[in-house]
Formats: sequence, C-alpha cells, structure tokens
Amino acid sequence: MKRWSITGLFFIAVAAFFVLCPKVTAPVQIRDAVLFSPASTPMPNQEPILFAFGGDVMLGRRVNYELKQVGDYAVLFRDIKKQWEGADVVMINLESPIYESCPIVDNTTGYD
Repeated sequence: MKRWSITGLFFIAVAAFFVLCPKVTAPVQIRDAVLFSPASTPMPNQEPILFAFGGDVMLGRRVNYELKQVGDYAVLFRDIKKQWEGADVVMINLESPIYESCPIVDNTTGYD
C-alpha cells in the first residue's frame, strides 16, 4: 500500500509541474536589427599582426645550474632569435621564477 501511495504522489507531482509551469514560447525574432556592422571602408594597406608562441620554458633546477656556470641566460634564446625578431608579439609559458638570487637545487630528478 505504501508503494502505491509514493507512486501516486510522484505522478501527481509530475502532472502538477507540467500544469503549473508557464508555457514555452517560440524565440523572439529580431527584425531589422544590425548585430554587427563592418567598417564602411576597409583600412587600406593594413599590415597583419604576427604572433609567435613558445611552449613551456623551465629555467630552474639543472638548467639554472648550467646557466649560472656559463653566466649568460641569453644563450638559450640565440637559436630562436630569428623566429622571434619577425613577430610583432611574442609569448611563452615561463614556468620558473625570475630573480637574481635563485638558489641552485642539488637534486636533478625534477619531482622531489
């Protein structure tokens, strides 16, 4: 008997939901509206903007140790300098801190 009363209450609740909910109407049509208006005259001779992206640059741990020995951090970027020089915007994902007194870590496993 208890099972029938729970089932009955469920169906009554579902029916009440559909009866009491507001009716769904069709989406409103927007007429004669300008959502995007391109420039009336294109910009003549506008140069494109060139982006250059680099991946994960990690200068810590062993790399930091080697660069401290060499004494020149620019050595890492000499080979890719030509690719970057032609770009208007250069972005890389730097995954290490930049500060002068960065300590040299003895372990080189990378996950300790």
